[in-house]
Amino acid sequence: MEKIKISQQVASAIKAYFNNSNTETERAAKISLLDAHANRLNNPNVSRWAEVNEDCAALDQLNLYELSEILVRGYEVIKTPEEIVMEIYNAPSGSYSFEHQKGVQKGIALMAQAYNIPLEGVSFE
Repeated sequence: MEKIKISQQVASAIKAYFNNSNTETERAAKISLLDAHANRLNNPNVSRWAEVNEDCAALDQLNLYELSEILVRGYEVIKTPEEIVMEIYNAPSGSYSFEHQKGVQKGIALMAQAYNIPLEGVSFE
Protein backbone atom coordinates (compact mmCIF):
# COMPACT_ATOMS: atom_id res chain seq x y z
CA MET A 1 0.00 0.00 0.00
CA GLU A 2 1.41 3.35 -1.03
CA LYS A 3 1.76 6.02 1.64
CA ILE A 4 -0.24 9.22 1.38
CA LYS A 5 1.71 12.42 0.68
CA ILE A 6 0.85 15.19 3.13
CA SER A 7 2.14 18.64 4.02
CA GLN A 8 4.49 19.24 6.93
CA GLN A 9 1.67 21.17 8.64
CA VAL A 10 -0.70 18.18 8.56
CA ALA A 11 2.06 15.81 9.75
CA SER A 12 2.86 18.18 12.62
CA ALA A 13 -0.83 18.41 13.54
CA ILE A 14 -1.16 14.62 13.70
CA LYS A 15 1.99 14.36 15.82
CA ALA A 16 0.75 17.14 18.11
CA TYR A 17 -2.52 15.28 18.67
CA PHE A 18 -0.70 12.00 19.37
CA ASN A 19 1.71 13.73 21.78
CA ASN A 20 -1.21 15.24 23.73
CA SER A 21 -3.27 12.06 23.61
CA ASN A 22 -3.77 10.10 26.82
CA THR A 23 -3.84 6.79 24.99
CA GLU A 24 -1.49 3.88 25.57
CA THR A 25 -1.13 2.59 22.01
CA GLU A 26 -0.76 4.09 18.56
CA ARG A 27 -3.93 2.29 17.49
CA ALA A 28 -5.89 3.86 20.35
CA ALA A 29 -4.48 7.30 19.48
CA LYS A 30 -5.58 6.89 15.86
CA ILE A 31 -9.09 5.85 16.91
CA SER A 32 -9.25 8.78 19.33
CA LEU A 33 -8.15 11.21 16.62
CA LEU A 34 -10.71 9.88 14.12
CA ASP A 35 -13.47 10.07 16.74
CA ALA A 36 -12.55 13.65 17.67
CA HIS A 37 -12.29 14.66 14.01
CA ALA A 38 -15.66 13.10 13.12
CA ASN A 39 -17.22 14.89 16.07
CA ARG A 40 -15.81 18.23 14.89
CA LEU A 41 -17.02 17.68 11.34
CA ASN A 42 -20.52 16.43 12.20
CA ASN A 43 -21.46 18.51 15.23
CA PRO A 44 -21.82 22.26 14.64
CA ASN A 45 -21.62 22.87 18.40
CA VAL A 46 -18.08 21.49 18.61
CA SER A 47 -15.23 23.91 17.89
CA ARG A 48 -12.92 23.41 14.93
CA TRP A 49 -9.34 22.27 15.57
CA ALA A 50 -7.94 25.78 15.07
CA GLU A 51 -10.14 27.07 17.90
CA VAL A 52 -9.22 24.29 20.32
CA ASN A 53 -5.55 23.54 19.67
CA GLU A 54 -3.54 25.75 17.31
CA ASP A 55 -1.00 22.94 16.83
CA CYS A 56 -3.77 20.79 15.29
CA ALA A 57 -5.29 23.53 13.09
CA ALA A 58 -4.12 21.88 9.84
CA LEU A 59 -6.52 19.00 10.53
CA ASP A 60 -9.40 21.36 9.68
CA GLN A 61 -8.49 21.07 5.99
CA LEU A 62 -9.10 17.29 5.94
CA ASN A 63 -12.36 15.42 5.59
CA LEU A 64 -12.91 12.20 7.55
CA TYR A 65 -12.06 9.95 4.59
CA GLU A 66 -8.74 11.73 3.98
CA LEU A 67 -7.70 11.52 7.63
CA SER A 68 -8.73 7.85 7.80
CA GLU A 69 -6.68 7.04 4.73
CA ILE A 70 -3.64 8.86 6.14
CA LEU A 71 -3.86 6.97 9.43
CA VAL A 72 -4.42 3.56 7.82
CA ARG A 73 -1.94 3.74 4.94
CA GLY A 74 0.67 5.88 6.64
CA TYR A 75 2.08 9.07 5.24
CA GLU A 76 5.09 10.69 3.69
CA VAL A 77 5.78 14.38 4.21
CA ILE A 78 6.03 16.44 1.02
CA LYS A 79 9.26 18.39 0.93
CA THR A 80 9.02 22.15 0.74
CA PRO A 81 10.68 23.99 -2.16
CA GLU A 82 13.32 25.18 0.32
CA GLU A 83 14.13 21.60 1.38
CA ILE A 84 14.37 20.41 -2.22
CA VAL A 85 16.70 23.24 -3.23
CA MET A 86 18.88 22.69 -0.12
CA GLU A 87 19.22 18.98 -1.00
CA ILE A 88 20.42 19.91 -4.48
CA TYR A 89 22.67 22.64 -3.08
CA ASN A 90 24.36 20.24 -0.64
CA ALA A 91 24.58 17.25 -3.00
CA PRO A 92 28.09 16.51 -4.24
CA SER A 93 28.39 16.82 -8.00
CA GLY A 94 30.40 13.72 -8.72
CA SER A 95 34.14 13.89 -9.24
CA TYR A 96 34.18 17.53 -10.28
CA SER A 97 36.65 19.98 -8.80
CA PHE A 98 36.02 22.10 -5.72
CA GLU A 99 35.73 25.17 -7.95
CA HIS A 100 33.09 23.46 -10.08
CA GLN A 101 31.09 22.49 -6.97
CA LYS A 102 31.26 26.08 -5.67
CA GLY A 103 30.07 27.34 -9.08
CA VAL A 104 27.11 24.96 -8.99
CA GLN A 105 26.25 26.12 -5.47
CA LYS A 106 26.52 29.76 -6.52
CA GLY A 107 24.15 29.10 -9.44
CA ILE A 108 21.65 27.36 -7.16
CA ALA A 109 21.87 30.24 -4.66
CA LEU A 110 21.24 32.79 -7.43
CA MET A 111 18.24 30.80 -8.68
CA ALA A 112 16.84 30.55 -5.15
CA GLN A 113 17.33 34.28 -4.66
CA ALA A 114 15.60 35.05 -7.98
CA TYR A 115 12.58 32.96 -6.96
CA ASN A 116 12.63 34.25 -3.37
CA ILE A 117 13.31 30.81 -1.89
CA PRO A 118 15.10 31.23 1.44
CA LEU A 119 17.98 28.82 2.01
CA GLU A 120 18.96 28.39 5.63
CA GLY A 121 22.64 29.12 6.17
CA VAL A 122 23.26 30.29 2.58
CA SER A 123 24.40 33.83 1.90
CA PHE A 124 23.19 35.46 -1.29
CA GLU A 125 26.04 37.99 -1.46
